[in-house]
Amino acid sequence: MKATVIKAIAVVVVVIASVMNTNVYAGNKYVVNYETVGEQIVSRTVYRNDGSLTRHAKYNYAYNEQGQMIEQVTYKWDSDSQAWKPCHKATFTYADNGTASTVEYKKSEKSTEWILVQNINFSQPTILMADSGK
Repeated sequence: MKATVIKAIAVVVVVIASVMNTNVYAGNKYVVNYETVGEQIVSRTVYRNDGSLTRHAKYNYAYNEQGQMIEQVTYKWDSDSQAWKPCHKATFTYADNGTASTVEYKKSEKSTEWILVQNINFSQPTILMADSGK
């Protein structure tokens, strides 16, 4: 009976590992799960590996018709409310000559507004992509 239970658990672990698209970082301190649509990463969820997988951060990405990233929103897990809370947003625009601009915001703690942090203009042609960690 005990051997059957162990085999069943092993099968479940193998199936889950093969289904999830994950990477392990920093000496197994973090586990990252990627959600993709085609070749594009649309979401990346980071779990702290502290004996169980504890939600830590989540990154959602949006792309334009040319496949260029146009937005990245970062969320931190709020264990009190048991919900993802937005904390950082970056928007990206592209000129015809291949240069890009990035506008970064942080979330106001007192309202639902985004607060401008910085505006960066890249003078060289730039391709902005989600970090696949691979």
